[in-house]
Amino acid sequence: MRVASKTDAYYRLQPTRMANSVLVVFGDAVNLKLSIHAVEDMLLMDDTSHNSMPTVGSAANLQMSINAAQNTLKLNDANATSQPIAIKTQKTEPLCRILEAGADYCEIEGDIRVDANTSTVFVLRRRPTISEPMNSWTIQPYPRKGISHVKNWTVTLSKHKLVDIDREKQVHCYDKLIAGLQFYKELIINPSSEISMYKFRQFLRQAYSLERTKAIKWTKGHGTKPRLMIVSRKRTRILLNDVEVSRVARKLGYEVVLAEAEMSTNLTRFAQIVNSCDVLMGIHGAGLTNMVFLPDNAVLIQVVPLGGIDGFARLDFENPAAGMNIRYLEYKIKTKESSLGTEYPIDHPVLKDPLYFHRKGWGEVRSIYLDNQNVTIDVHRFKGTLAKALKLLRH
Repeated sequence: MRVASKTDAYYRLQPTRMANSVLVVFGDAVNLKLSIHAVEDMLLMDDTSHNSMPTVGSAANLQMSINAAQNTLKLNDANATSQPIAIKTQKTEPLCRILEAGADYCEIEGDIRVDANTSTVFVLRRRPTISEPMNSWTIQPYPRKGISHVKNWTVTLSKHKLVDIDREKQVHCYDKLIAGLQFYKELIINPSSEISMYKFRQFLRQAYSLERTKAIKWTKGHGTKPRLMIVSRKRTRILLNDVEVSRVARKLGYEVVLAEAEMSTNLTRFAQIVNSCDVLMGIHGAGLTNMVFLPDNAVLIQVVPLGGIDGFARLDFENPAAGMNIRYLEYKIKTKESSLGTEYPIDHPVLKDPLYFHRKGWGEVRSIYLDNQNVTIDVHRFKGTLAKALKLLRH
């Protein structure tokens, strides 16, 4: 018999007596009180009367007092004496939890109902269980917090018929559900897995018919020019002088490609363009994730804006680069290269003390330094970074 309930849950049961003094619960006429002093441990009570036939006896008052700190469950009956029954304990994981990396994650099995109209997942319990610290969770299925356009729940797709959950008007039933995203690190696969980012990039080459496996080994004045892709942006963190940067790059010996990946962009075609390049550069942002399509030994140049986001920038792109066999260079802009330098006085906290806004939360940082900052690169200073990239391509 499995016992699992909230504290002081009450059930009405009738005990019957066996010839061999084993207690069996049968009928509906006795008061049984369970007092369980535990929240996180599930109690499993073994019934040893598997081969016995029950006989109906008279009604009796039976009180069961269960304490999770003890190893046994003692049954006290005014008319009978029974042996202590052993209790097994096992640790139960909460349905939803926050992973180390900060992502919401729920893995649920059982009788599950998904109501698309209210963005709600219902989990129906078929047997009583000890209550968890929480019985309700609001999750955002995205590895980063504070993304306003991401809904607060999601449904994972399986081998069954695909469901457009945002347009569904009926309740869907599943035996198992995963809500939320689980990941190891930005653009890095857990090393304990049999899969690696290097193998994943090989898979992408096959999936998108990417021909180049290695970047050019460049020699000045001989052979094909190295190709430089500048990932442009049109809404936030815009590179305002990309034409001037392109001109300097061409003088150094690059063939320059300007491109922006939008939602309407043909991904296969864009992946092939990236794969044809040897150097990819752009301001910190999602556009740089296209580095996954670069050939081996290519170079990534990340332009880091103002705002004390250097750590985020390196976490997102410098750290993953090595596992992809891509060389990494960083160009950190100065105040005069940021549009914020003309919007705020030189002694304003936006320019002098970015950590002040970090303490206010990610929403404040994003609003000021990511959503409302554009960049005008000092081409004379940036020329040195472009030259370093060429040097890397020689080796």
